[in-house]
This record gives sequence, structure tokens and C-alpha cells, in this order.
Amino acid sequence: LQPKVGVLSGRLISLDEVKQLAELPDRDTLLARALAAMNAPATNFVRTLAEIPGSFVRVIDAIRRNKEAA
Repeated sequence: LQPKVGVLSGRLISLDEVKQLAELPDRDTLLARALAAMNAPATNFVRTLAEIPGSFVRVIDAIRRNKEAA
């Protein structure tokens, strides 16, 4: 059998649209991608906030090492 058209929600769709639907990932994968995309800005923001004190500690440590070496 070679499909020529399809029906989706009561609407005729072309063979190209049927192929596009067939290539879509499953629902769980699409939901996981959507949630990851929504979560990424918050995650990046928290990492940025956590990096500020980490950078400060590394600078202080570098100053301490320079003073000890001198």
C-alpha cells in the first residue's frame, strides 16, 4: 500500500505532512525536550550565581599563594 493522503483531526493532510508526522519523536521525548528548554534559563542563572563566590575564592587563593611564594 502506498498512502496518498492522510486525515488528522478531520482534516486531509498531504503525503509530505504524513511523512513529517511519522518522523516526529514520541510524546515523552517531545515533552522532555520542552521541559529542558523551559528549565535551561533558570539552571544557567543559578550556575552563574554560584560562580560568583567561586571566582572570589579562587582570586583570594591566588593572592595567598603569591604572598606565600614571595
